[in-house]
Amino acid sequence: MHKTLIYLITLLLLFCIGWMMGYMKLPYLENAYDFWIGCLMTLAIVFFIFIVKSNLKLLYLIYFNKKQPVKIPRQNYNLFGVLYFPTFTFIALICLFVIYHRKTTFSETQIANEHKIYSLEQSLILSKQSQKLHLLLDLINQFESKSEIIARNNILERIITLSYSFKDFIPIDTCDLLAQKYSVERGQLLLAIVSTKMDSNSFKKIKKNISFSRADLAKVNLQGKDLSGIDLRMANFQEANLESVNLSNSDVSMANLKSANLENANLSFANFQRSNLSSAIIKNANLVNTLLDSANLKSVNLRKSNLENASMIWSTLDYALMQEANLTNCIMNLSSLIRTNLSKATLLNTRLSQLKFEEINLSNALFNNNFMNDLVLYDQPLADYIKTNYTLINFEKKNTDSAEFCILKLRSE
Repeated sequence: MHKTLIYLITLLLLFCIGWMMGYMKLPYLENAYDFWIGCLMTLAIVFFIFIVKSNLKLLYLIYFNKKQPVKIPRQNYNLFGVLYFPTFTFIALICLFVIYHRKTTFSETQIANEHKIYSLEQSLILSKQSQKLHLLLDLINQFESKSEIIARNNILERIITLSYSFKDFIPIDTCDLLAQKYSVERGQLLLAIVSTKMDSNSFKKIKKNISFSRADLAKVNLQGKDLSGIDLRMANFQEANLESVNLSNSDVSMANLKSANLENANLSFANFQRSNLSSAIIKNANLVNTLLDSANLKSVNLRKSNLENASMIWSTLDYALMQEANLTNCIMNLSSLIRTNLSKATLLNTRLSQLKFEEINLSNALFNNNFMNDLVLYDQPLADYIKTNYTLINFEKKNTDSAEFCILKLRSE
């Protein structure tokens, strides 16, 4: 009865100590089960002390009595197997779990704190950028109201100077690990400028001195606007309405124009290298001398567009719609044309070497009459594909420098 009472008191003290350790977060764990971890650790320590105390005499004889050998009874071997080893193992596992969990929790907390700091920094930057944008918009309104040339030039200089302070950053609320940095303020500034009644000389000065790189212009309406000669590198035009826009001589390299509407746009002499134009609508557009090297043109609509002298080296044109497009003197070497529709397209002097192709539609496409001879030299697989699936029909076309042409007709026709 006396021993039972001692055991009950010990168990009560054990839970009290466990509660205290859990309350003081010893070991430190940022979870709701701190109390039970404290209890388990206390239980393991008390159990270890109990085992040592009950075998204190035997341990003394083993480690401190060097004069005579000590015979350990068999029941002590059993005691070691049943109690000692599981106890040590349990304590070791608890310690390892605590260390690992503490390290993991600390890392997660550190990442969360860093994200909070980053969000606060970005919010502060946004607030400052917003103030600068309001100041710029006020300057643009003043520019419209001023008639004196000197006053307008002074305001113009201030607009150009303030525009340099805009920064680009990843949106705070995004979960996309591959999200690009953009500047909303540069986008708003461009929208304000193109909507302002400004003389051509002032507008040229702005386009020459202000960079709109990484401007966020997603889903905006710029229909019919003059954006010629503007620096729009890495800008975001996703799903934007750019119908009939003038982007001639502009630098739009590495920009995002996914699903943008560029119908009837003037893109001549523009730089679209490494840009994303996938699923964009570019029907009836002017792309004379346009650079489209390494651009993503997957599923693009280029029907009846003029790509004369354009460069599309290493470009992706998979599933592109290019019916009746003018590709005269166009360079398409090393490009990917998987299931590309080039029916009724004009391919005079077009360079088509080392293509990655599959099921290209070339029905009724117009070529020089000697293009097959050249194609055999530069791209034998494509030449074999055309010979297998198409019939060449030679004809003469009036009012041209070269009167000999050929059209490809499917053999099934």
